Amino acid sequence: MKSFYRLYTAQLISLTGTTLNSVVSIFWIYSLTGSVAKSAMSAVFCLLAKTAVSLAFSSAIDRGDKKKYVLTGEVIQFFVFLGLFFMAKYDIKNICLVYVLQAVIGGVSAFYGPARSAWQLGYIRGAYAGIAGRIYSANNFISILCMAAGGYLSGHVPFYAFFLYNAITFVLAFGIELSVEEPESGAAGPSKRPARGLTGLKNEFLECLEYVKRDEKELLSLIRLFVLINMLSAPLVTFVPLLIRVGFDLNASVYGLVLMLGTLGSLMGGLISVKLKRSLGGAGAIPGIIAGSSLLTGAVYFSPSLWVLATILLVSGVVGGVISVSMSIAFSRINPRHYCKVTGFFENISGALVPFGLVILSCISSKYGIRAPFLLSGVCSFAVCAVFYMRYGAAEERPVVLVS
Repeated sequence: MKSFYRLYTAQLISLTGTTLNSVVSIFWIYSLTGSVAKSAMSAVFCLLAKTAVSLAFSSAIDRGDKKKYVLTGEVIQFFVFLGLFFMAKYDIKNICLVYVLQAVIGGVSAFYGPARSAWQLGYIRGAYAGIAGRIYSANNFISILCMAAGGYLSGHVPFYAFFLYNAITFVLAFGIELSVEEPESGAAGPSKRPARGLTGLKNEFLECLEYVKRDEKELLSLIRLFVLINMLSAPLVTFVPLLIRVGFDLNASVYGLVLMLGTLGSLMGGLISVKLKRSLGGAGAIPGIIAGSSLLTGAVYFSPSLWVLATILLVSGVVGGVISVSMSIAFSRINPRHYCKVTGFFENISGALVPFGLVILSCISSKYGIRAPFLLSGVCSFAVCAVFYMRYGAAEERPVVLVS
């Protein structure tokens, strides 16, 4: 467990930088473009790169050395945020370069995140179901503290200071992870099979698809739901700060406080997952919960109050927290040989339409106002959940156990 805690400490250190950056980055990009649509496009490039890299490298990550992938990710992200630091400090207004750097961040996250998760699971796989809620809650507690700090500091320090701090956290995390060895077996264990080239990687990916169809039917049913839900709901993460900046004419410090409520909701969702001693049905409860929060999302269009937005983020955080812990436990039970491929497959397919959703919502916001994407997202998400529940909810599914 010592090795796991050292890895987890490194993760928390990099999390502080990532969270602080999330408070101010979109405001900085908007200051460069002055356009909601152009600012949202930065997320499109990030998602497209993530999908492309994940499809290309998921098999290689499963068979390879997780530690090398994680350390490589730390180094690349250090240089990316160092580049953002110089751009912000010296007022380099090159939106194309921003798009390129965002694409690099997305590409790195495609192998960095799964490799780190697989590495950690190698130490705690058997105990993960019992501590998943606590880990998720701890992450969100740290995020709340960082958001509070980010919201306050955004009014007192320049943007480039956040980028510099983020770069430093990757260096610190690199130093900790460098001294931690991979376990001999488990999800993090490097494959003993020799590399067999691109044909071998393709065959392993096809083998993984057969495994999912045969043994992970619940994940397939949830992919059907999330591929449509995420299309118009996931992009709202980009539009929330733009709504605060354009719709309410407020700054990053207010966004930091509002974002704290969403993260507080996620913390509450994690704590609920710890206390809930029963299963969360994948094809029944999950679409029902999402449908309820979708109605609140649509309410943003009709209310000019910032408190309505804050309440919606709080409730959405609770919903997201419960579902995230449930899904993370389901992923922890995946055959270690296919862990990175299955998680990458789920994320890529369920998020395949998100870039198109971003483009659609950007056009909608440009024509009908910054609030219109929330109404469209809420109505469409509710309709999708209703249809999904009528189609799959009555089917008998293996439950996703929150706490064993």
